[in-house]
Amino acid sequence: MCRLFVSALILLGFAGVTFAQRTSADRERSLSPVLPLQVELLQTMDAGKLVRGQAVLAKTAVEWHDRSCRVRKGATVTGHITNVVPKSKQNKGSVVTIAFDHADCDGRVSEVTLQLYAIVAAPPPDEGLAMADSGGMMQQFSPKAPITLGGKTPPQPQPMSLSNDVSVTNHTFHDPSRIDAGDVRGMKQVTLSVGTGPNGASVVAAMKGNLRLEQGTQFVLMPPPAVIAKEVGHEAPVAPKALAPESVATVSIKPVPPPKPELDETEICSEGCNAVSVAAATKAALVLSTEGLGSRAHDHGSYRGFEFESTITYLDANSLLYTFDPHHLRHRTASSGFRTESMRTVRAVLLDAKTLKVKRIADWQVQGEGQFIWSASPGVILVHVGHRLQMLGANLKPIRELAVPGELAFVSVSPSAYYIAVGTLHERYTLEAYTQLKSAMTIEPEEDVDVQLVDGEFTPLLQTRQSSRLPAPVLSDTGEVRVNSAGLNRWLVSEREWNQTTRKIATTTSACKPNVEVPLASMVFVVGCDAQHSQNWYRMLRQDGHALLVGRGSSQEI
Repeated sequence: MCRLFVSALILLGFAGVTFAQRTSADRERSLSPVLPLQVELLQTMDAGKLVRGQAVLAKTAVEWHDRSCRVRKGATVTGHITNVVPKSKQNKGSVVTIAFDHADCDGRVSEVTLQLYAIVAAPPPDEGLAMADSGGMMQQFSPKAPITLGGKTPPQPQPMSLSNDVSVTNHTFHDPSRIDAGDVRGMKQVTLSVGTGPNGASVVAAMKGNLRLEQGTQFVLMPPPAVIAKEVGHEAPVAPKALAPESVATVSIKPVPPPKPELDETEICSEGCNAVSVAAATKAALVLSTEGLGSRAHDHGSYRGFEFESTITYLDANSLLYTFDPHHLRHRTASSGFRTESMRTVRAVLLDAKTLKVKRIADWQVQGEGQFIWSASPGVILVHVGHRLQMLGANLKPIRELAVPGELAFVSVSPSAYYIAVGTLHERYTLEAYTQLKSAMTIEPEEDVDVQLVDGEFTPLLQTRQSSRLPAPVLSDTGEVRVNSAGLNRWLVSEREWNQTTRKIATTTSACKPNVEVPLASMVFVVGCDAQHSQNWYRMLRQDGHALLVGRGSSQEI
């Protein structure tokens, strides 16, 4: 995803006044407010639906300081619509006037006056975005090097060419390397007039139709010139004019015939592979009646994915574990923040694998409605009980446990349990900001997830933080397996190893982004979608991409 990362300060043309880049130690101290602040719009804005006084919500992409406020990365900055003129019979275009006046300063909402200085259109979604590509664990951890809690600091991007107004850091080659006052990047027939509205608000205008700013649109915000002048002791400078848009040459391109569809080798069941038929899948060697255990059938219709009302876990050749929700009363309690958490009862039944006779029954108090059980290694499972992650043996007796300080977001276990990643939700907003965001976005606002990487003995190896929008990492014994887009309905399954190298496993075809798991050190289990038959398919792949098992069916059957 394209992002602007601001790394240097504004050169405002004051005689004899320049601001150099700061060291990491300097950034911890209060900085001059001439730093630009980059934010991302958290809701879509349509001039035809906006009203005067409506809140404008954005989140920060970088840390920002002034003498009275420290805004952390991911905090909220709030503005409002001071005026809106939608498209009408009299007006072919539309005008929206925006003022930013509040920011989340280390958990308290304070008045901070900022002007909309430049706009960059929302980048297209990247469904192949991987955790490591966003500054996650892979860039911070290598088992071959000495490990310290907190990991290594990821390398910082190097600054590109600077304008006379704002110096930025080019994170990817798609990012603009120069920003001027009034710039509007990636949007045609849209203009921005900095500080020309009432009380220094900025005016955004669309030449035709109603102005529409998508969620994720990037704003560059600046303190008003009067505030900057007061800070540095000079007269307020005049904001530089926006550059004229560059001319675009017209190039004639000959049509290119579409390429032939690529062969999906993962669906070919060659020698040594098993194709699961529907008839074979319905045959049962043993049948267990679960009604006497307290289990009741519930009709939930068609599932969109796996769910955890009931599970079957293979422990070893002698033991199976059957868990189910007996639907006892849920208990809700206050968490450390403003949310509440639910606790439910899950019944665990240990069965003899050869006869299905009951060996042991236990009731667990499990937090939330999501996954609560994971295979760790042969004969060993992880269970989320209360606020602890317990490692249990085949007899369901605890081996060791790890405290989970908060609402569990995910657990990812490598096949041999060499590495375990535990993510806990970290509330990013105040209750007021959270309520505003949820009302504006109609979905759960983005939060932070604190990720702890531990080894099989629960010894801490690394702590980092990622967005709740990113998927949970899928760990192998030697790195992380991820799925990246490789074209229309084409997906690359690869492994990012701990030594920072990437190894291709397979390229596959799916109408949706496939889900992957690593049940064994040498295997990858992939579940995708077949657009023609409206079914899921599944394949167990070797590390070389060749199929060991192929089948298809509904998510319930899988």
